[in-house]
Amino acid sequence: MLSRRLKAAYYVLMKYPMRLNGQLYKAVRAPSQTHGKPVLVHLGPGQKNYLEGWYNLDSNFISARSDVWANLEDPLPFRDGTVDIFYSHHVVEHLEDRLIVGHFKEMFRALKPGGAIRVCGPNGDCDPEIP
Repeated sequence: MLSRRLKAAYYVLMKYPMRLNGQLYKAVRAPSQTHGKPVLVHLGPGQKNYLEGWYNLDSNFISARSDVWANLEDPLPFRDGTVDIFYSHHVVEHLEDRLIVGHFKEMFRALKPGGAIRVCGPNGDCDPEIP
């Protein structure tokens, strides 16, 4: 487990590279039309909770397993109205209070009409399956 000081240093050093990577991903690689296949986005998979068939987004490219490297303090790297389902896995409790509302606004911005958001935190149901 990394110390808080080391984690803080990581985020200070990687703030701008993560922001640039997120912006480039959104402009060039983010899914817009998937020919009937839903766009499923998993926020914060870490190492153990990677979901096959989902776009797994994490800020830690060293020890986490992810498809998209971006900081959740920045705008999400998905175009408006393109995501069918967001699954926010143990992310909210790691965000500063001032960032939580923005996190939800970003998910709603990128969510398709009729899409779904599932948020999981400590002591909650963490099954990504949406009924």
